[in-house]
Amino acid sequence: MLQQYGTVYSWETLEPLPKTIIVVNTTPEQRIVSGDGSYSINLTPGCYTLIASYYKNGNLELYTEMNLTVEKDGNYNLDLVLFPPISDFNFEEPE
Repeated sequence: MLQQYGTVYSWETLEPLPKTIIVVNTTPEQRIVSGDGSYSINLTPGCYTLIASYYKNGNLELYTEMNLTVEKDGNYNLDLVLFPPISDFNFEEPE
């Protein structure tokens, strides 16, 4: 068994981001709410997608998605930095 742990940070302040929702596509799916910005999940060797989301007033404010490959048992630290969702950016071509 592997323990994956870390801290979730805001890209703007680089401060821990409380009340972040972390989802891992295990079977069954693991879903936790990080009270103080830190998280810990148990995994077995395999490939996973880890998604961290921060909502404010019901709107998605910050987000990150990461593919994670676990090859052997142990304890691993993976800190996450959350950014605004890509849909919030304007990608218009310059004139």
